[in-house]
Amino acid sequence: MKITTRFVPVAAALVCLGLTLVSCGTDHAGKKTSTPPAPGSSGPHRGDSPLHAFRTYLTTKAPKADAAIAPHVTSVTTRTTTADARSAAVVHVDYGVWEDAELGRTAKAFAQWRRTAYGDHGHVDVLAPAKMTAEQDW
Repeated sequence: MKITTRFVPVAAALVCLGLTLVSCGTDHAGKKTSTPPAPGSSGPHRGDSPLHAFRTYLTTKAPKADAAIAPHVTSVTTRTTTADARSAAVVHVDYGVWEDAELGRTAKAFAQWRRTAYGDHGHVDVLAPAKMTAEQDW
């Protein structure tokens, strides 16, 4: 294969990217480097990301109708505000247009999960790529 001048910058970028990926996770002496602990990795539910924990709840402990929600949840972000100790959560789903009933069901299932698993109070926003939202307090 002949490399023309048009493809030289692309080839150079791929080589640099490959070298970067090969050296990722090691220091210059060849030893593995450690990664910092993930946020929220301490406490009673450490080790479980909110996404994994919510999906597990949906498939194991939620009503059967809510189990179909699990594959549609793409990310879960939670935080606790210091002013009033309420939790705030954002759940991203991959539902399309006209699936607003599923958005509402996801918000209710998330609120139920937080009440039963953590016993806290807060607010969840469920966001879909079609600029559709649902929200629920718990």
